[in-house]
Amino acid sequence: MEMESQKIEELGALLDRLHVLIGEVDKPNIIRDALDTEQLDTLRTIYEICVECEELEEGDLLPLKKTKKRKRGLKSQLGGPGDPWKRITNLEILPALPVFVTTHLKKYPADTEAENFLRALSLASNCGQYSSADDLGNAFMARYKWTQQVERRDEKIHIFQLFNDLFWFDMMQLLRPHGTGRVGAMMRVELDRFLTPLDFDKMGLQKHEVMANVGDWSIRGAKIHKLCVRYGPGVILVLHKQLSRSFLEGRFTASGPYYNGAINRLDSLGLNTYINNSGAELLAISIRNLLIKPFQEAQS
Repeated sequence: MEMESQKIEELGALLDRLHVLIGEVDKPNIIRDALDTEQLDTLRTIYEICVECEELEEGDLLPLKKTKKRKRGLKSQLGGPGDPWKRITNLEILPALPVFVTTHLKKYPADTEAENFLRALSLASNCGQYSSADDLGNAFMARYKWTQQVERRDEKIHIFQLFNDLFWFDMMQLLRPHGTGRVGAMMRVELDRFLTPLDFDKMGLQKHEVMANVGDWSIRGAKIHKLCVRYGPGVILVLHKQLSRSFLEGRFTASGPYYNGAINRLDSLGLNTYINNSGAELLAISIRNLLIKPFQEAQS
């Protein structure tokens, strides 16, 4: 215990010295570019140990790494070429709910039918019944209808993927309730403790790969959760096309003028009212709860 106290005192002295050094640098913003990845990870670890932050900030969505310098002279223009949220900022009207969602809501108006919504996908096709040489018209229409089914299925799968990303964020919240969703040093300890009893050799998996994948999924889920805090999980059913994988993994920003511009646009279009009045919110809440429920029960 005495040795531990001594180490903490040494760490405090180093931080005091660091504070002085930062104050002596004329342009503090160059410090990030001057540090290597390991040094940045050390600073991130210190931050995670000392700060419990329930509000997701921009820096929590990305691993610490050197960033490209922004070109000078470029002005921020909401909805312009450089706006990562332009797909939302430039919306003239809110996207309609997918047909399969509205069909489900009519068939199952209660908020407890998420299991029906999540059932195995089916894709019927009679394309092989026609010979293009014998019946070109029927063969064409069969292939056309089959393609429509594939596109509807792709849309449904993407919605499921978004809910699944949100699940991994919720899972990380179970392990560390005040975490941001990023699997940093503190979260890695909790996740490692949770995974240790599992037989990875029997499952044909590598624990470090599992942790890396879960970290990526949870970060995407944290970004989706940022919108859920404001609009509820029903936002997934409405904006799933805007929330593409490339957007979530690359261009999503959780603060700043572009983010605020997109939020203001969604507010002006009445997104909250639309989600609640359509029944999408109750369905989305039911789906989210259903996915995390067994893990919540196991933790309680």
